[in-house]
Amino acid sequence: MLREHFASTQTPKPVVGIFEAGVMHAMLLGKRFAVVTTGHGIKNTLIAGMRSFFGANSERFAGVVTSGIGVVELREGDQTSVKTRMKETSAKAAALGADVLIMGCAGMAGMESWVKEGVREAGLGEVQVVDGGKAGVHVLVGLARTSTTA
Repeated sequence: MLREHFASTQTPKPVVGIFEAGVMHAMLLGKRFAVVTTGHGIKNTLIAGMRSFFGANSERFAGVVTSGIGVVELREGDQTSVKTRMKETSAKAAALGADVLIMGCAGMAGMESWVKEGVREAGLGEVQVVDGGKAGVHVLVGLARTSTTA
């Protein structure tokens, strides 16, 4: 909606979602990336979004792994259980051959260390982690700095 709104104004503004920003950052950081996200219902939507983003399937996209954690549970649930599930989910995503993991839910902000820990503890080495919200802010700052219409 924001993209449509700003495109129709006299001074268009850049609009970037956390999905797009996360994928852009992941592609710059590594060879293959996967998305770690919450509920199972979003998985097919994210896969379809990847195909749309790339215009086809891409070898760089390893897949989506869902934790089954609800968005509210991420912050208000038993944090020991959330941490364990985030670590397990991250290890499964890295096992798909990803060297970069995108945290596919804004509610996961601040959980980068859990993602890295899970991969490391599974003996899968190191991964880079992308927080889509942070990535979006950085993309927009860059666009604003280089845009004559911002």
